[in-house]
Amino acid sequence: MLNKLNIKYSLYGYQPKDVRDRYKYVIYISGTEMLERWMDLIGTKNPVKLTRYLVWKKFGFCPPHTTLQQRKDILNDKLDIYSIGS
Repeated sequence: MLNKLNIKYSLYGYQPKDVRDRYKYVIYISGTEMLERWMDLIGTKNPVKLTRYLVWKKFGFCPPHTTLQQRKDILNDKLDIYSIGS
């Protein structure tokens, strides 16, 4: 499906340390262009992921270790993004 949507990705597989866990696969999508494409075509309804993306989109970065509420406040201009971590 990602090929049809022209989203470039890497696929990795690994065996978790706990032998009771099954072999796992991870899909990596990297780069601004692919992120934008993903969000335009697929998006997310997860508010945690969505607010991180929206803050990044608006300011060019998203401060690490922010809460969902902090990101909502940043997006609603109730919290200065540059005051975080001070």
